[in-house]
Amino acid sequence: MFISIYIKMGGGMLNLTSKGNECSYLTGNPTKTFFKTTYAKYTNFGLQKFRIDFTGQRTLDLNKPSVFDFKIPRYGDLLMDTYLSMNIPHIWSPILPPTSCPSGSTQTADNIWKPYEFKWIKHLGSSMIKNIRFLVGGQVIQEFTGDYLQLAVGRDFDRCKQDLYDRMTGNTAELNDPANAFNRKNTYPNVWPNISDKYKTLGPEPSIRGRKIYVPLNIWFTLAAKMAFPLVSLQYNEMHIEVTMRPIRELFVIRDIDRIIPPYSSSKGATVGNYIQPNFNNSLHQFYRFLQPPPFNSDTNIQNITQPDFYPIQRSDWNSDIHLISTYVFLSTDEMRIFAAKPQSYLVKEVYQTLTHNVVNSQKVKLQASGCVANVMWVFRRSDVNLRNEWSNYTNWPYSFLPYNVVDPLDYVSVLSIDNSFPQIALSDEDNQQEAADHQHLGLAIDISDNDSFTPAHNPPKDCDVDMNIDYKTNHKMTGNYSEGNQRDIMNTWGLLVDGKYRENTFDAGVFNYVEKYVRTAGDSIDGVYCYNFGLGTKASCFQPSGAMNFSKFRNVEVEFTTYTPPADPNAETLNVCDEDANFIGINKAHWEMYLYTYDITIIEERYNILTISNGNAALAWTR
Repeated sequence: MFISIYIKMGGGMLNLTSKGNECSYLTGNPTKTFFKTTYAKYTNFGLQKFRIDFTGQRTLDLNKPSVFDFKIPRYGDLLMDTYLSMNIPHIWSPILPPTSCPSGSTQTADNIWKPYEFKWIKHLGSSMIKNIRFLVGGQVIQEFTGDYLQLAVGRDFDRCKQDLYDRMTGNTAELNDPANAFNRKNTYPNVWPNISDKYKTLGPEPSIRGRKIYVPLNIWFTLAAKMAFPLVSLQYNEMHIEVTMRPIRELFVIRDIDRIIPPYSSSKGATVGNYIQPNFNNSLHQFYRFLQPPPFNSDTNIQNITQPDFYPIQRSDWNSDIHLISTYVFLSTDEMRIFAAKPQSYLVKEVYQTLTHNVVNSQKVKLQASGCVANVMWVFRRSDVNLRNEWSNYTNWPYSFLPYNVVDPLDYVSVLSIDNSFPQIALSDEDNQQEAADHQHLGLAIDISDNDSFTPAHNPPKDCDVDMNIDYKTNHKMTGNYSEGNQRDIMNTWGLLVDGKYRENTFDAGVFNYVEKYVRTAGDSIDGVYCYNFGLGTKASCFQPSGAMNFSKFRNVEVEFTTYTPPADPNAETLNVCDEDANFIGINKAHWEMYLYTYDITIIEERYNILTISNGNAALAWTR
């Protein structure tokens, strides 16, 4: 009697039977399994967040920078992630009513509505910080600007973390573009008073609701637990964080209501003035107009809203409540003794920033490079950004949108007086009329009742005779005239010279705007932020050096670049300067005085340094 046993082998077993030399470098003499893991025991610790207050008045100045010096208390043993927090107030943005009645259909600057359309600046949390200094025992161990904070986040963080940073710091449409927030489409939520009971008791909904923002102060000890600052080791010194904030007038923009003019075309509403920095010498620009809803009752004449005494309360401050929030680490007794008794050394990156004004065309700028430089980051800004508070705009455009966009055909023709710009197609027979009707989906404007003609938005059908007629135009938008103002990028080329020799050859701007970021950085940054690495890359949470260049042996380090040439100032008067033989040798003005605006370049270096904390004191290996 024979019993047969059949064993059905699973398909996964084929991996085990298909052995060969081809896989020996993967599975031969294995040292790892994917089906077991190990863990390490750790020293005990505790985390707790604390609020750190500023001793003094916690409000921002209207016209001058405000300095807040925070003394870091010894609540715990180590200091980790730290945030600057403050309240953003409710904003009520009113409309100025007409001051006279229109005569017929004629519109003037006096008989149109003038909206303020208040909005906070882009990247509010970062841009409101003018400067940050970290001091230990009076010595500066790190210093950078709010611009650097924003640029480093864009360079080193992935898109998800950048989005979180934007929400934390108030870089959201609710604050800087309320006309398009909450699914609004270019519709600003203006405030207008009324005499209803609800208005008296509840008041109007704010144009922009207030909120609290949190700005991470991304110094090295806030980005990783292994770099936490050992307060327990500072027996004889204290740590301070000094924050300098921009004045209030640099934090928001309003429409230029003094330049809102009547339209040139009856098909449009009033031409709305551009956004500008408020002028607090102008009573119509006062900040108190936006910190409260317009007062109104049955005896109020809303026409007087432009008068300085219309608002009985004229306070321009609010409860900003500026403070720090820090995470402290509490160590076990044994580990605390080790930190206090032994020297603690940290490899850190220090930030050095150089600002050069009025650069244009081809130019060289000298760097104060010294020591081991890990990377360089630089941006250009128009010299007139202060007029519009466009602090985070690194393009040639005055604002973040295309200056001269598409136009309506009627406007294009009427402004330029171009005849016969759009051809009319004469329909010679019924077949062509039917063919035209079949092409309506292409955007053809058909009018068979008038001269049997239609206007093509695309190439006309065959067998149609062309008859030029200005009365028939397409509904599609046109590009309009060529405009130099639509040039976006400021920099054209860039190169690096060391003692007169090219360390990096001159390349187009796109190499440092796109190519360098593609492999060397974790983020993408915005256009106009240029990067160059002397190592393999940058990563916020990685403290292993991946390369640097020592500039201590060189005397002259320069960057060489060319920029787009800005428009010439038509009112600039220049005279030729000649030698005694009447040969031209120059002009009587600096080259930058001949343009409507120039550019400022900010160059940021990150250099390696060693911070040592020993015997209760802290010191840098190479002082700033």
